[in-house]
Amino acid sequence: MAEENKGKIRKLTAGLALCGLCLAGPLAIEKHTNTVYNYTGPIRDELVNSENGFLNHRITVKRDGKIISYVAGRDHRLNALYITENKKTIKYVWDVVGSPILMEAQKQYNGYLDEIVSAKTEQGLSAVAQ
Repeated sequence: MAEENKGKIRKLTAGLALCGLCLAGPLAIEKHTNTVYNYTGPIRDELVNSENGFLNHRITVKRDGKIISYVAGRDHRLNALYITENKKTIKYVWDVVGSPILMEAQKQYNGYLDEIVSAKTEQGLSAVAQ
């Protein structure tokens, strides 16, 4: 009888663990797909598209015939910068050449994050006021 109960307890424990994973999975995904910085629209005289992926955040800016893509981790620290001009793309990463470029790009990226929050706040306040 004791062996039979142990088997039932093991099955119950395994079932509860699986159920916990099923319930926790969507919560974990939700935590990492924050949409605060998702935005498509104008900022200054540029067209900006900002979106969160599962593992990173990307801001793409179109200006003066260039496409600049800032790619950052969930901590909003840049991992790479892509600059496309005349159908040629150059990628910069944290190495000897890219580090000073990414340090400057990080300031621009942070500025876009601030401006995205401001633009979304203005949109919301405008919608509420109508």
